[in-house]
Amino acid sequence: MKKIIITGGPHTGKTTLLDALRQSNPELHYVPEPAAEIIQEQHQKVKDDPKHKGIFPWNNYPGFGKLVIARSLQHSAAIPKDAEKVIFDRSLIDNNAYARIHHCEFLLEKGFPHIQAARYSVALVCDFVGTYTQTEIRAEPREVAEEIQAQILRAYEESGLPIIHIPSVSVEERVELVQQVVAGTY
Repeated sequence: MKKIIITGGPHTGKTTLLDALRQSNPELHYVPEPAAEIIQEQHQKVKDDPKHKGIFPWNNYPGFGKLVIARSLQHSAAIPKDAEKVIFDRSLIDNNAYARIHHCEFLLEKGFPHIQAARYSVALVCDFVGTYTQTEIRAEPREVAEEIQAQILRAYEESGLPIIHIPSVSVEERVELVQQVVAGTY
């Protein structure tokens, strides 16, 4: 099974790339980003009960990080045994980067055995695209986004996994590069 991770910090076009890839390659098996799912679920819990504080990375990273690890393991266990090529929207390795950012290095120990067991094949790290602009959704300033990107790259380098940088080119060119990696021709 070929396990390809697509990752990158804020404003790297990761989500846009994954959306385009899903449209052009629906036959591949895709693993969603665990952290994004958990954040959405926590927002819903707060919406349903405004007194509920939720477990968000900004107010409880240790609890949030443990949920991300558990959800990542659930997703990995749900991959069909006959899937030949799997695309991950981030991986357990990203959790190591965010654990460092939030000064929760103890979570690294919890993740390492699972990272080894996951047997990922390659990491595609998206570079920043366009001019960085803060928005309501992308609230972090450029300096913070750069630190997140640096920590993600550090975590992947430490994993020993082969890394391919996805340059700031058109979405179509990015999809073509990923397709080459999937096909084994890159």
